[in-house]
Amino acid sequence: MKKFNIILMGEHRLIREACASLLNEKDELSVLASVSNYTDSSLTGLSPDLVIVAGNAGNVHGPDQVCFINRLFPRTPVMGLFMSPHVAIARKMIQAGMKAYLTSDSSIVEVFAAIDQLRENKTYVCDEIKDLLSKQLANDNNPENNTLDKFQLLSSRELQIIGFVRNGATSKDIASELNITFRTVESHRHNILKKLQIRNSTSLVNYMSFGDGLMSAV
Repeated sequence: MKKFNIILMGEHRLIREACASLLNEKDELSVLASVSNYTDSSLTGLSPDLVIVAGNAGNVHGPDQVCFINRLFPRTPVMGLFMSPHVAIARKMIQAGMKAYLTSDSSIVEVFAAIDQLRENKTYVCDEIKDLLSKQLANDNNPENNTLDKFQLLSSRELQIIGFVRNGATSKDIASELNITFRTVESHRHNILKKLQIRNSTSLVNYMSFGDGLMSAV
């Protein structure tokens, strides 16, 4: 039987090694490489059947990670593991091109089920996200759901800037890091506050304490 070759990406070596150990228990699966991010030179010339992103895999936010990996391996599906258990982020990752989305509560059995779906050119969303979506649809007046709905209004760039703000970066820092003007950053920050219906950046940081898991994927 031809091996199904997998590349593992993620900033935490221990998580990658644990995943590799579990995946290699399956005779038909083989971990081809384990790297911290998509810029690793050891990826050159590889032809994986699947790329698994275990948490963050670079200095860019989640959706951009997927785009970069898709450019590197255009015919290879991307699976996310240990991602945020929030529908809004799951939706953005899938819109960016991720084919399977699982959270830290997903079992190894569900991981294997997702791989089986991907081998059949299908997409997969874990049970936890499906359950959260069902609850949102059943109770639109839930404050948490309203918060997630607001996050869905944000663009990928705005989510990226929120990630910088969460880490204490100033507008000048963000402009330098993203190679955009200070005025552009300030415009994005204004739009973020308007979309989330928040008065100032201090309130934004406090607001994000609700969605700490949500922002971990930004």
